[in-house]
Amino acid sequence: MNSVGPGPVFLALLREATLAAEVLSGGVTILRKATTARKGLYDLALFNLSIGFERACKLVVLVDHFLTSNGQFPTNDALRQQYGHDLGELFPAVAKIVAQRNISADYTAPPSLEIHLAIIATLGEFAKTTRYYNLDYLTSGQSAHLQSGPSAWIERVGRPILKKHYSRKKQVDDILEAQSLEGAMGHIVSGIRFDEGGKPIASLEQGLVHAAEIRVIQRFGQFYCLQLIRYLAAVLEELRRISHHDGFQDIPFFGEIFAWFLNDDPTLKSRKTWRIPE
Repeated sequence: MNSVGPGPVFLALLREATLAAEVLSGGVTILRKATTARKGLYDLALFNLSIGFERACKLVVLVDHFLTSNGQFPTNDALRQQYGHDLGELFPAVAKIVAQRNISADYTAPPSLEIHLAIIATLGEFAKTTRYYNLDYLTSGQSAHLQSGPSAWIERVGRPILKKHYSRKKQVDDILEAQSLEGAMGHIVSGIRFDEGGKPIASLEQGLVHAAEIRVIQRFGQFYCLQLIRYLAAVLEELRRISHHDGFQDIPFFGEIFAWFLNDDPTLKSRKTWRIPE
């Protein structure tokens, strides 16, 4: 007996959605592990997140065009010329689609806190320029006058996170603990490290306080990225629902691919490691 399986459009969308979900899962997982001692993880996380957000946003744009153009996708040149790697254009394009279609399902309101916008701006800059920062700095390239990706992440995303989520009491407790350890061990601990912006960390106390700040940035940086992923996942699943209602069966069940991300805030905060369902 011959059976008709999924068509090539369905399979291409499925592969692209799976790729986007995988790199976003890797990105938020790695971001939670990035520390001053392992700065390379910041760049690895930013690579994954910038690529994953770009591809997820472009999926929204492609599926919306498919639905409004009676099963036709935009040309490759049109997609590249209009958006390129620019998350500063892609996220507003998704929000415009949500508004035009009056989408109001759970989690489809565009996240718009200062921290969300800082994440989008920092990842957008990384995708376009600062992913080449080290090479550009050595060769006087395009991004040499900018901050590196890790430095920009700490300054633009991390500082607002600390302001919002690092209580004064916790700060004082961490400083007092660091001072106590400095008094007990400072005379036998030596060495020097550099923070994400390249500034030296010259004392044990300074290093411990900085590490405490990074732990807060790790946790909530991941959380706010997860809110952005959840938003895109929810929009994609709503477009899938619309497409099936309108008779287009070539759109895969995005909600299954991004299922773990479509949860409430406490769930997003509780997990450190992310992957797509098997």
